[in-house]
Amino acid sequence: MVKLKVVGCLLKRELLLKKFKAEIKYRTRRQQPKNLEMVIASINPAIRGWGNYFKEGTVKKRFGELDGYVRARLRSFRAKKRNWRIILYTFPKPELEKMGLVSLGSLLDHPSTATG
Repeated sequence: MVKLKVVGCLLKRELLLKKFKAEIKYRTRRQQPKNLEMVIASINPAIRGWGNYFKEGTVKKRFGELDGYVRARLRSFRAKKRNWRIILYTFPKPELEKMGLVSLGSLLDHPSTATG
């Protein structure tokens, strides 16, 4: 009986992880008529909400993986709108943070903030 509960929790966690990735993928789809700052502003609430919900567990490694996924999606979005001068240029993590991107890893270090 206990094993079923543990398996149920693991399945629920994996489903929630897929849901988070699907939400980020939807908000960073490449055919939007938005600039990168607008996309970052639209995904920050999803990142904060998911991060504040799950930060009580042992999630440092998972948060790092998801931060990488979010940054890759933003780079892909930006690459779609590129010109020839920035074809090979990728945004480093500090530059995305300057644009206002919230990272899941930073939520582990700071108290909960519910601002949009």
